[in-house]
Amino acid sequence: MSTNLDTILDKTLEQRIRERAYELWITTGRHDGQADQHWLTAEREVLARLMADAPVAAPEPAAAKPSAAKPATSRKPRSRATPTVAKAAARAVAH
Repeated sequence: MSTNLDTILDKTLEQRIRERAYELWITTGRHDGQADQHWLTAEREVLARLMADAPVAAPEPAAAKPSAAKPATSRKPRSRATPTVAKAAARAVAH
């Protein structure tokens, strides 16, 4: 479905560029040999106008952005032994 929409949008964009290039040809005296220059100028103008009219996306809140400075590292799990169990284990190893 998006392919059809893309095709329609491409044709509409091409048509806008074609019409603007024709306007440029008319205003410059209808001289032959300038078609490429008129097309490139028209393309630049039409695309610039589209970019100027495009909505600007709001910046994301700072809290939502992941920190690139600190890579995720895996930590060694801490011992869950209580001090009493740890002392008993140390005595068993020592003897």
